[in-house]
Amino acid sequence: MSELPTRHASLPASTHYYRRDVSARELVPAIGAGIAAGLAAFYVTRLFLQKTPLIRESGIAQLDGRGVLIRRPYRSLPGE
Repeated sequence: MSELPTRHASLPASTHYYRRDVSARELVPAIGAGIAAGLAAFYVTRLFLQKTPLIRESGIAQLDGRGVLIRRPYRSLPGE
């Protein structure tokens, strides 16, 4: 059988990375995507904060003969 090369033999002794400067023109799409993601998160959060609560109220709001707001209790359903 042929002998497999070791992992250390294929890698150079030290690896160098070259990092080039990024121009403003190349940053514009990334900045735009960040702003769009921020606006979308703000909009979704605002929708969640403004939605109607899912808690059942203790009564139904109604006006009496004088125009005063009163709360009448719900009729209990059979089995409750």
